[in-house]
Amino acid sequence: MEDLERIKKETTIFSLVSYLGHGLLMLRGLILASVLGPATYGFWVFYKDLFDLSSSTGLGASQAMSREIPENKAKGTHETITELVQTTLGWNLLVGLLVVLGLTLTSLFAPLTRGLSETFLVCAIFFVSILHNFQRFRFKGEQRLIFFSRYNAIFLITNTLLTISLVFFFSLTGALIGLLLSLLISLAYLKKNGELFRPNLPRFRQGMARSKAGFAQLINGYVCFLCSTSDRFIILSFLGSAVVGLYGLAAFLVAIVSAIPVAISHVLYARTIQTIHTNNTRDSITHFFHAPLRFASALISAMVGFIYLNIDWAVRWLLPDYAEAGAVLQILAFGAFFSALWLITSNISVALKKDIRQLHLSLLMLTATIAGDICVILLGGGVREIALLSVSVICVASTSLMLYTQWLFTHSITHALIFVSGIVSPLIYAGCALWTTSQLAFGDSETQRVLLSNAIWLVACIPLLITMIKAGRGARHNTTEARTE
Repeated sequence: MEDLERIKKETTIFSLVSYLGHGLLMLRGLILASVLGPATYGFWVFYKDLFDLSSSTGLGASQAMSREIPENKAKGTHETITELVQTTLGWNLLVGLLVVLGLTLTSLFAPLTRGLSETFLVCAIFFVSILHNFQRFRFKGEQRLIFFSRYNAIFLITNTLLTISLVFFFSLTGALIGLLLSLLISLAYLKKNGELFRPNLPRFRQGMARSKAGFAQLINGYVCFLCSTSDRFIILSFLGSAVVGLYGLAAFLVAIVSAIPVAISHVLYARTIQTIHTNNTRDSITHFFHAPLRFASALISAMVGFIYLNIDWAVRWLLPDYAEAGAVLQILAFGAFFSALWLITSNISVALKKDIRQLHLSLLMLTATIAGDICVILLGGGVREIALLSVSVICVASTSLMLYTQWLFTHSITHALIFVSGIVSPLIYAGCALWTTSQLAFGDSETQRVLLSNAIWLVACIPLLITMIKAGRGARHNTTEARTE
């Protein structure tokens, strides 16, 4: 029971900080999009994706570290954790330095940036972002997400204030300088608390072995992001930066839907691995899988409905130049349902040492997305068709992964199909309820129709709320049984 309360506390705090971040970054995104315009904002979206990729410079080393930390705790070898963190950080920085050099050379011959000074600024932010993004994997493995939430809150607040302040004076360059300053302030907070470790450079073979151990987790955890990034890169190549701004804004807003499921995944990750290495039985981790999926599926379905009903008019009202983003977001919101469930299910594949099997599915998913995007554009399609394709791919991949992991527990295809049907049923219910809402909502003005549709949807969410309550009670019961055993 005590562990369940700790899980709830960590999930709540992590989720609140995530929503604080999404709120602040949404404000920042809206202001930047308005000040910069679609074309320049497209460059910002591209740079943002590049900075996010800095968390992958270790080629899986950080992911391997986050799994080995709870494994060492389960074995009682706590003394190796500090050395593990330092060598992993050193390897990430070494690989990141090579990436920065390659990015600098590439920018001299390809128009990845708008000038040499901007290239150096982007490279500096990328390198510092390695240190910043590394902390998430470290504190995730150490089960110290409350401290990480405080650290992340400092970054989010300073990031928003500085980028918004400077963009009015120096345009895109000002926004980049603000981002760099916020990263340095956040790392200074770690230094003040004695949490900024000195990196140790490992031997090349040692670093490559760590990358190999976590490479599958890297692809599995980032495949949804990689698919989204590939969408934007192909759109940039074929349709131009202005269209990337539209698609990037929609994809950014969809991240709000996944905040709580991502928090659940992070909070349960280390516990799942530590539990199975302590008890050595698959049944001991089922409560980290069944109840969270049921809770997340009902919660996301409710959130998808509110986004679907409100985002179109909100975007048209706040950013009329980005009117197309509303329709794209309505499509991508359904994809957020499956990408969030993918993250929670990935914990199980890592704990059961099946991440290599999941890697095959991830690569197939990424290949299908890239090939499909190119085909859609060559056939004359636009961002709506690309969004629809992305949702279809993640739907098939996510349900396949849930089927496989559930089969690992029961070895019964029938039981696995019943379980996955139960997980997906809230979204099906939400789709039917949204269609019914659109038929019942009427009024002389758009405001009346929006208010009425939201009121109807609020009533329709009652069964989803009941499902969430039942899932929470199931988690409490299962956690109590696990502690008793």
